[in-house]
Amino acid sequence: MSNFEFNTQFKNLSSMLQAFAYNLTKNNEDAKDLFQETAYRAMTNREKFRPGTNFKAWLFTIMKNIFINNYRKKVKANTIMDSTENLFYINSGATTISNAGDSNIMVKELTQMVDGLEENIRIPFMMHYQGFKYFQLFNFSTFQLFNFSTLPGVSPDMNYTWDSLKAERFVSALLGWKDRNPRPLPWKGIKDPYLIWLSEVILQQTRVEQGLPYFERFQKRFPDIISLAAAPDDEVYKLWEGLGYYSRARNMLETARLVAGTYGGKFPDTYEGLRVLKGVGPYTAAAIASFAFDLPHAVVDGNVYRVLARVFGIATPSDTGEGKRLFGVYAQALLDGQNPGVYNQAIMDFGALHCKPAAPLCGSCPMQAFCSAYREGKVEEWPVKAKRKARKVRYFHYLVLNYRGKLLIRKRAAKDIWQNLYDFPMIESGQSELEVGQIGDNPVWEELFGRKKIRSFKRSRPFQQSLTHQQIIACFWEFELESPWKSDQSAYLEVDRENLSKFAFPKIVDWYLNDNSLYLEL
Repeated sequence: MSNFEFNTQFKNLSSMLQAFAYNLTKNNEDAKDLFQETAYRAMTNREKFRPGTNFKAWLFTIMKNIFINNYRKKVKANTIMDSTENLFYINSGATTISNAGDSNIMVKELTQMVDGLEENIRIPFMMHYQGFKYFQLFNFSTFQLFNFSTLPGVSPDMNYTWDSLKAERFVSALLGWKDRNPRPLPWKGIKDPYLIWLSEVILQQTRVEQGLPYFERFQKRFPDIISLAAAPDDEVYKLWEGLGYYSRARNMLETARLVAGTYGGKFPDTYEGLRVLKGVGPYTAAAIASFAFDLPHAVVDGNVYRVLARVFGIATPSDTGEGKRLFGVYAQALLDGQNPGVYNQAIMDFGALHCKPAAPLCGSCPMQAFCSAYREGKVEEWPVKAKRKARKVRYFHYLVLNYRGKLLIRKRAAKDIWQNLYDFPMIESGQSELEVGQIGDNPVWEELFGRKKIRSFKRSRPFQQSLTHQQIIACFWEFELESPWKSDQSAYLEVDRENLSKFAFPKIVDWYLNDNSLYLEL
């Protein structure tokens, strides 16, 4: 690397290096000295920099080595390792070391490691919790437990402990099960972040068996992010029809257009960058990061909650803030940092195929010998969930208006369920049953027909659709009209009945269109 190239790249990273130097030393003078020593060491060794190596990572490694050799004797025993950059930094009072034996011995061992007096002590795993990295010394004979109740934000009475031996047995059994039970799926084993993202979006709140044909249709129609970004909204919603949770489709389009436009068609290659994308939460970001980019981020979904709760005996409700934090600690601690994608896929498959919600295969489980739920007879009880709020019940009365082969439909634009999907003119009521006179007196009917009297109609049976927080009960009133609706109906589209299949409807409307159980009311 030439002097000019070195100076240019170093200048671009100097602010970041100074910040890391201070983060390491927590002292302005020491940070300044560490930064200057790093600059000198990097400049004099620039011929050792190999083309293709990440320059920032190379500089961080130099700073880390200088810090370890010259500064870390100033660091107290509560130093924490940052596994992302492999650097040490101080966070005074961030953690408490505790074990079944003498915690003072453990602190002494850690102090020796930090002071460089003990070279053979290893740190086998990291636990990322509320912005901190927690560690445990590796010593099978004495130190096998980490007291989770010492973590800020976790109730002291929880008294969860970490068992290193059990953790190793779990990972070994899990990966062994994966090798014996392959689950071929079109998105597994690939590194294309677009297809991985597409599969994860489709599989949110959706079983694999249901989502698979949708993935195949989307992959065929939109083979890359550019083609998806260019697609009309209605075409995407129609292809999505039947999957439900249509906010996923809206977010998918928004993300596709952001990646195609702002990012030049390339997905962010960091967990933090992926989290910026619309509809990409912690689970989806971890999945893409680990599967596409081999980054050490643990996935935590329903399958993971279930497996960890049962095997490790976690009774904290998984749908509470405290539970989510605790399960996140366990998941990250168990993750195989060298093969995060393989491990993440293994635990999800194990939860889906073996440690199932109902009728889990405990009799042939490789973890039976150390599974807390099996030993305590709580397989059906774990994971625990807090009491859910009752679903809100809503009653929809749809007006299916036929005039000479044409009908009125509308696009749902309000911030409500099924946004951007189509349905018929609708009266929402507080009750499941309406009299025909109540239909005719309703403002929706009057807006369409004025005070025109209803002569004959057909009414469907009730249809029900369960959403996450709502229960929809819908009845469809079909009218054969002798005269048309009012001419000024800008809120509606006038379509031929045979063309209804071109529009994306909520499931409950599709069920009605495919049902023939209408009966005549006079």
